[in-house]
Amino acid sequence: MMAGRNERDQSAVQSLSRGLTVLRLLARRGEATATEIAAELGLHQSSASRMLRSLEREGFVCKPSFRRFALDYGVLVFAGATMEGFPEVAASVSACNRLNAKTGWNAAAAILREDRLVYLARISGAGNAADFVSASDFPIHRSSLGLVLLHRQRGRRMIPALARSMARHGPDEAGRSPEALYEFVHAEIERRGVLALERYGANAFNVAGLFQTRRGMASLALFGPDPKVRIDDVVGVLKEALRDLEARLATKPKAVRKE
Repeated sequence: MMAGRNERDQSAVQSLSRGLTVLRLLARRGEATATEIAAELGLHQSSASRMLRSLEREGFVCKPSFRRFALDYGVLVFAGATMEGFPEVAASVSACNRLNAKTGWNAAAAILREDRLVYLARISGAGNAADFVSASDFPIHRSSLGLVLLHRQRGRRMIPALARSMARHGPDEAGRSPEALYEFVHAEIERRGVLALERYGANAFNVAGLFQTRRGMASLALFGPDPKVRIDDVVGVLKEALRDLEARLATKPKAVRKE
């Protein structure tokens, strides 16, 4: 009897895992056929079709066209119902809006999941409102947000992650190796307490630091194209914003290592 129960439990866990994988796949691709999903999961097409029908009955998946599946409104209902449990999202949106209104600079906050940035908030251009909660395929080795988050993992894990990102998207702006980029980021954070980049990509300045949430570390960045902006001024504004964010989230400050 116990063996049968364990087998049922394992089957339920496996089904849940596969169902979540399907949702992640559709979130990434937009649409997919049962055949494509079966190939991704290593399943027979009939098994994938049964899983998709179950998700469709629950309102998580729909068929926008013949044979193709996409996420349905049930995902939004689920996300909306849980959003109140993520105070870091509201705090990040508020911080980005305030910083943009005060300085005119671009601002963004993000976390790192599976080598991908997930933006908690992002605002570009003066006078705009912040977008919130969106995944990004932007190369993490070219992102100040991604680099400060990776740096927490230190070289043992950061360097392989940088190598994976470079293999997919090419080298960083200076053509550095993963090891050289890690050393550069480490030295800069040790010196300033945050990562401050000048003339990096399309931005004249790009400064990012960490703030603590109850689920772990997130990053906040200020960036923009104006070459007249002094990088030290941006560093000062960012550090103050990080302290304010952690105070709002009622966590112990850990983002700024040095003043």
